[in-house]
Amino acid sequence: MIELISVNKIYTKGAHKIAASNNINCRIVEGEFVAIVGKSGSGKSTLLNLLAGLDTATSGQILFDGADISAFSPNQYAAHRLNNIGIIFQSFNLIFSKTALENVMLPLIFAGLSATERLAKAKRVLEQVGLADRMQHKANELSGGEAQRVAIARALVNEPKVLLADEPTGNLDSATTEEILDILLSLKAKGKTIIMITHDREIAEKVADRILTIKDGVLSE
Repeated sequence: MIELISVNKIYTKGAHKIAASNNINCRIVEGEFVAIVGKSGSGKSTLLNLLAGLDTATSGQILFDGADISAFSPNQYAAHRLNNIGIIFQSFNLIFSKTALENVMLPLIFAGLSATERLAKAKRVLEQVGLADRMQHKANELSGGEAQRVAIARALVNEPKVLLADEPTGNLDSATTEEILDILLSLKAKGKTIIMITHDREIAEKVADRILTIKDGVLSE
């Protein structure tokens, strides 16, 4: 489903060049749960942004279902993110003045669905993550675990081909972490392709089919 071929991302700071991604080669197949493990500053978030189309590679190719997304226009990137990618952020990135239901419905507006369709789909995915009784609560009234469940529902609502999880348990206690990992495992069991970024190898070992390590922008098995 995804192939990275000699991917480099170079940042320039004054006279210095920093290789956040250094000649990365990798393949991810449909239905696979891959964890990318690395410390802060290792380049793991840069790699996730490249996969999501939130950033562009300096050189190399990123193939998604055979299409080279590294050559996409801004409009093509936007369509790629809307139709193919669901992103779970560590800090949730919810609109806290809106309800859980409203947060999950938001991506469906950009997908062009009617109000009735948006409501039905948002309710369905919130039920899927165990929040049937919290739909009308504002995001600022939810616990951390509930907020992350809303974020997962929002990432799933457009039925993306790939789910990208950026430190999805980084702000959660151990009990809530297990709940979120259980949700990710249930999605894996249904065949969802998941790429999880984490600094915690123990968490990666609990859920991933395959673990990749990134250090100084270099990705290794």
